[in-house]
Amino acid sequence: MSGDALHVATGPDFRIRVLEAGQLSEVYGVARPRRRVTQEAIETYTEFYTQAIADAEQRREYLSGLDDPGRPEELPAYDQIVVADDGNVWARLYWPDLLAPATWDVFAPSREWLGQVRTPEGFSLSAVAGGKLVGVWRDTLGVEYVRVYRLRAEEQGAADGVPNTPRGMLVTARSACSAPWRPGLGRRPSP
Repeated sequence: MSGDALHVATGPDFRIRVLEAGQLSEVYGVARPRRRVTQEAIETYTEFYTQAIADAEQRREYLSGLDDPGRPEELPAYDQIVVADDGNVWARLYWPDLLAPATWDVFAPSREWLGQVRTPEGFSLSAVAGGKLVGVWRDTLGVEYVRVYRLRAEEQGAADGVPNTPRGMLVTARSACSAPWRPGLGRRPSP
């Protein structure tokens, strides 16, 4: 959400739709080929959800969709959108391991694509404010910490097969702040 505008991404196209008062008001995005579902993506998905879902029956039911003949042949383009305090729109490229390092397309309020940002493994972005990324990071034991990362802008050129990146931004490796999340200290961030 940004004001009264809802930014939505569905399907394999790298496009974001903006709805205002229930009506489509604009579409923006990046010209990029759709990504096919590969064996690597299926194996990553299976491994991630095998570890994430403890109940064997629930896990079996959840993973049964992989064998469905109607399973999509293309990956979703994005799986999360965050609107920053400066109006930039951040869209996370879908990957089946939700705790793997993530790549985000960043769009200016004018809808110009600014480049990509990579966030660290285990980090789940909740907000972008004041040039900082705020979210939850999980360690190898699953303990959650609130973390704040500073952004550092760098010229980057072609990255991961995305030619002519006009500007690239990278997240610094050090967190500006880190504290364990504790129940009762506010709403628990969603993964």
